[in-house]
Amino acid sequence: MSAPSERSGRRGALLLDALIGGTLLLLLLGSCGAVCTAGLRWFRQSQAYADAQQECMKALNRLSRDLSNATKESLSWSNGTLAGTPLAYSSAPYIWFVSPQPPVSEGDKVQFSGSTGHLLWQKWMSFYVDPASNEFCASELPLTGRPVAVCNPAPLPAPSLALFMARPSPARRVWARWVKRLEFTPGLNGDSYAVKMEVEQAIDSTHSTKIALGTQITLGNL
Repeated sequence: MSAPSERSGRRGALLLDALIGGTLLLLLLGSCGAVCTAGLRWFRQSQAYADAQQECMKALNRLSRDLSNATKESLSWSNGTLAGTPLAYSSAPYIWFVSPQPPVSEGDKVQFSGSTGHLLWQKWMSFYVDPASNEFCASELPLTGRPVAVCNPAPLPAPSLALFMARPSPARRVWARWVKRLEFTPGLNGDSYAVKMEVEQAIDSTHSTKIALGTQITLGNL
């Protein structure tokens, strides 16, 4: 083979090696990109799940603490009204009751009747989902003439949900976000309530993570 032919052969071999190497590099980069994209999606999904679970547990723990001190004669609740596509609340789900806890600005010391030893009631407490923001809120209204002794089964006249929703901070506080569903189911005698909550956290513009938790709350002041 002549020298020019050998050089042409070497150039052809080098060109072929470069094409093969470039193709392999592109395949490797594509695989790395797919792995990175999948890893990022998994991370976002895991973070959204953890956030949704945290919001749900935080809300249910707070509700359980307050509702367990309630008296059933003063308790009112509603599961709200769902409408539209996708479903959203057109009227808020809520629960409210009298509480022995003082207003949040005054600490958490309860008071007892000196004559009977029974708890004295100090405020109305409400938990609800704001239909406009999907926030789970707690709101309070001090009782007139507090502290007062509630004579069961004669309940105190309850305020309206609008009054609770209009309260300023710190009397009104957001305890959880992204709440899509809140349901109350009373026990046989109204001595306990099953509470279910569903929270949905967006991962991106087209994906989301949902989590649903429930708890059974027994009223402690029957």
